[in-house]
Amino acid sequence: MFRYFLLTALICSSSLSSIASADPLMTLGSGFDIKVNKAQIDAFEISWHFDKNASTSLLIAFDTNSDGQFKGQEKLDLIQMLQQFEDEDYLLQVQKNGIKLEPESIQAIGIQVSDAFVSVNFGVLLKEAVDLQKSGMQLAFVDNNRVGVDQNAIVPKIGGMLAKNCDVKVLEKKALESHNWHYIFCTK
Repeated sequence: MFRYFLLTALICSSSLSSIASADPLMTLGSGFDIKVNKAQIDAFEISWHFDKNASTSLLIAFDTNSDGQFKGQEKLDLIQMLQQFEDEDYLLQVQKNGIKLEPESIQAIGIQVSDAFVSVNFGVLLKEAVDLQKSGMQLAFVDNNRVGVDQNAIVPKIGGMLAKNCDVKVLEKKALESHNWHYIFCTK
């Protein structure tokens, strides 16, 4: 109970200063990891990398035994808190040929702490496969009023048997967009 009170107090104090400065409560680095073993993919991973302030707040609120890790109930409680971003697809947008694709599901699959920085990996399952040789796929991480995404810190990774035939290109921002689109495509 105390940690929920503490987390609420931290968020409220951050919210008050954030409202005054119109900055998000926290800033994330992010990334995606796509394994390309065939041209059609229907699943990949994304990651969130919390900044120092957010990592410290998460450790204070959820690392109840102060061992610098999230295990057991600590991990489950943190995942439950992160589910507040589920309706926003965890800040991820996916497109094929400029048309929005809705993920079938996005699930937290791993939480790491390294040098007191917290990162979370999510598994993304698409409703339909995307052929990276025919249409490619565009991914973007989009800020909301609570979380800013450092667009310069997005780390794309492509692995798998066909990785040498694939590439990621950062597309030019459209007018009024604050986020970068990453175009993933493969040649034959």
